[in-house]
Amino acid sequence: IVTCDAGYLLSGDGTVTCVQDTTFTFGTQPTCTQIECTGLPADWSNVITDTVFPVALGDTVIVTCDAGYLLSGDGTVTCVQDTTFTFGTQPTCTQIECTGLPADWSNVITDTVFPVALGDTVIVTCDAG
Repeated sequence: IVTCDAGYLLSGDGTVTCVQDTTFTFGTQPTCTQIECTGLPADWSNVITDTVFPVALGDTVIVTCDAGYLLSGDGTVTCVQDTTFTFGTQPTCTQIECTGLPADWSNVITDTVFPVALGDTVIVTCDAG
């Protein structure tokens, strides 16, 4: 029976047989390849990292968000056996938005429909009177 060291994945036959001429027979030659995570999942919108991929099994990757987004969930993820990442709470990035003018801005008005994204400009005027 053929197995691989920790951190490696077996492909090919897991069983080989010693034959009369002291060689081994098998269907597909067994090989061990290092388990690696090749990148963050595509569906993690706006989640980014400075890490250079691939990373090895057990490596921890620090994640943040694109500019204008706020991270919730874990800021680190770890490469696991199935070449994905494990985490306590999935990191997600939410766009930072302004939801309205401050309540203490009396007599200041705008035609802007809120929310607006971070960096958007809102034109305000003074209420008549």
